[in-house]
Amino acid sequence: MLDGTVGDEGVNFSTNGFFSFWSEESHSLINTRGCAVQSTKWNPAMLCLPPLCFDTFVWHLPLADSTALLLSRLMLEEPHSGEATDWSSTLTIDPAIVLWSVCTAQQVDEVRLTTINEVAVWLASRIYEVWKPVTKNLVTGSDRPTEVETWIELTMASVPTDREELSNGYLHRLLSVSDSWLSACGPNVTWKDIRAGQTCVPSWLADHGKPHPEPDKEPIRLDSSTLSSRIDSHWRCRIPDAAYVLDALNLKLKRFHYLEKSFDRAVEEGKLKSLKQFAYGAGHEINNPLANISTRAQTLLIDESDPERRRKLATINSQAFRAHEMIADLMLFAQPPKLVSCQVDLGAIVDQVILELVSEAKSRDIELVRRDEGKEVVVMIDRDQLNVALRSLCMNSLEAIGKEGKVELSVVLSERVPCHQPTAEIVASDTGPGIPERVRCHLFDPFFSGREAGRGLGFGLSKSWRIITDHGGTIVVDSQPDSGATFTVTLPLRPS
Repeated sequence: MLDGTVGDEGVNFSTNGFFSFWSEESHSLINTRGCAVQSTKWNPAMLCLPPLCFDTFVWHLPLADSTALLLSRLMLEEPHSGEATDWSSTLTIDPAIVLWSVCTAQQVDEVRLTTINEVAVWLASRIYEVWKPVTKNLVTGSDRPTEVETWIELTMASVPTDREELSNGYLHRLLSVSDSWLSACGPNVTWKDIRAGQTCVPSWLADHGKPHPEPDKEPIRLDSSTLSSRIDSHWRCRIPDAAYVLDALNLKLKRFHYLEKSFDRAVEEGKLKSLKQFAYGAGHEINNPLANISTRAQTLLIDESDPERRRKLATINSQAFRAHEMIADLMLFAQPPKLVSCQVDLGAIVDQVILELVSEAKSRDIELVRRDEGKEVVVMIDRDQLNVALRSLCMNSLEAIGKEGKVELSVVLSERVPCHQPTAEIVASDTGPGIPERVRCHLFDPFFSGREAGRGLGFGLSKSWRIITDHGGTIVVDSQPDSGATFTVTLPLRPS
């Protein structure tokens, strides 16, 4: 939607790909084409949420001090993934932050938030990333009597007071006067405009005919006098420098996360660089002796007639090849080939891996099956490399089980989490001996031996991890001793 920074002249952001800024001289928003952005009701003394934009139109919804304090708290907490009812009650009397969240989630994450709890979870998960500084050119200390009365009046008109008004869900009722909110904060808006997709508001909000019920727990409804008192206190509450603290906290958190990611990336790159140097050195210094050993063993096999000696020579030859393959795997891990991505159905790859390993599974009396609805899940991936990753993952499960058991594979389109882009998941579950916690943390390390947990020695899982992470995905394992293991591969539908 927009990318905002704070400049010398005011709040800077882009609308429709063009940079815009607040001009004190002309008291209007100007973009790089020299055109005034239509935001005639913008007041630089007003405490506002980051702007909502559509084409050259801009709306500045109000930010209550108590809501600014709440957002600061959310930035400091761990992201939520489920219920957020401990503080979501504040949202039930603040249509402005709810409307801003619904619009921003739709434009930034392509996520539809249809309940108050979904809004609360999305805010808790995404607020520090989507927040843009808004206080550079704000004047504190203003009582803003006109604006406050407007926000109280609009909130009273928005908040449902009886069950009849909740027939289409609390959030739908709370945003039933979105046109009035936007018109009070920027260019005039009608429901006809919203329905036609000509504003920053998602067009589905204009569909009042279809009910959108809340979860089982409905927000607490108060009597009219109590509700009026809460709304009045919410908008009139003054917390010194609340918005400034919010902006400063957001900037520091972004810098912290940037440094954290940069450090992790530097450590990972350093490890891979050292591993690459070792691999190429080992490839030169070890492969030559291995080639001589293998050649001599094969030459001796030609003229050897004694069965026991032939067996020993064959073992020498096979072990030389095994060492060569391990070095090749090490080099592949250190510097995998460049991805050649195309649109592929994950289910087709899973079916292919099962077909390739079904004979091996039958020889071990293991059932290797796919368990899902068979729906097509298309992602942008390198088909051959992902095949290698899944094959290694399945072979690990087969080796862990040994004899008699089951390995189940499934492909699912993950449920849309408000804080993330859509993803696909491949889940591989086995009935093996399970993996102790002390082993799980090293399971994807090269050459780590998990034989005490029934897992092999080598590069199988390391290759899987490297290929999947190169695709921008993740692989995690959930297991307890004697209860099998479940590997979950998560891949983005679109490359980052």
